Amino acid sequence: MNTEKLPVRELFGFLREPFMPDPATIWLDDRRRETLELLAELVKRRGFAVLTGPAGCGKTILLGHLCSQLGGNTHRIIYVACAECGPADMLRLVCAGLDLEPTLGRSRTIKRIADRVAEMKGITPVVVIDEAQSLPQATLEAIRVTCSGGLDAKNRFAVIMAGADEFLAQLTLRVCEPLRQRVTVYAEVAPLDRNQAHDYLRHRFETAGASTEIIAGSAFSLLFDITNGVPRRIDKLADEALRRAAREGTLAVGLDHVQRAARTVFGTRAEAQS
Repeated sequence: MNTEKLPVRELFGFLREPFMPDPATIWLDDRRRETLELLAELVKRRGFAVLTGPAGCGKTILLGHLCSQLGGNTHRIIYVACAECGPADMLRLVCAGLDLEPTLGRSRTIKRIADRVAEMKGITPVVVIDEAQSLPQATLEAIRVTCSGGLDAKNRFAVIMAGADEFLAQLTLRVCEPLRQRVTVYAEVAPLDRNQAHDYLRHRFETAGASTEIIAGSAFSLLFDITNGVPRRIDKLADEALRRAAREGTLAVGLDHVQRAARTVFGTRAEAQS
């Protein structure tokens, strides 16, 4: 076979792009599987959870996988990824997720939301907030008031707030104490160690259709060192290294492919490791 300058998919035998985000084929280690179980239990009983971790470690795709497992007939997912979203914006997003028209006045809107949730017999509304560290404190308070219970003390919603590690520090502020007291589940995701990163890459390639090890030895070691085990960085670097290997018609990614790919996607190796 003449492999010169073949496309990545044809050269390596992929049936699809290996680094396209796909919650259906997510890679899970024991810690991430446990995190999913904790969040799923939280959803069942309704309450507040916090998911934290460094950027690029997989919080969003983990939440996507969780939401994909929640039946549409039994759950109403309201996903919010709006940096610096104000309280009024947040209420409008919740209303839209419940097929409500917002009314004038915060108190009336919250009352309408509570009434709608009470009508949703057998359906659990789930509010998933991404990039929670970017939300103003007033918005976090609006979330607490809207989603907490009424006189019966039962929470109206399951709320999962995902954010960078600094979100935990934000919750320790006195002004956030009422919200922090509502949180009953804390979970985190972390960068991968060397063995996990190897398993992660192998999973990515196998679920895309490849049957051979493509990045191994010194090439994999360099890739891991440059990315520090952060999955998003692994994806970017491995994807570019694959493309360089394909342009040369090489059936495996070599050390030089990783080095040159790092300069392309991160600028320089030194910057990639910072």
